[in-house]
Amino acid sequence: MAIFYDLPPLDGTLLLVLRLVFGSAMAAFIVLGFTAVRRRDYVRHSEWSPAPTPSA
Repeated sequence: MAIFYDLPPLDGTLLLVLRLVFGSAMAAFIVLGFTAVRRRDYVRHSEWSPAPTPSA
């Protein structure tokens, strides 16, 4: 969406680049997680999520 829509007046080129970088990274991590689950590699998939905290 960052590429196909006009930038708002207050948004600059740096913000556009940051949106592209973080959006691409997010898409890549979703694909990596999905492929890990498809391979039934649950240990690899759980590396992306934080460890649960023990309840008191």
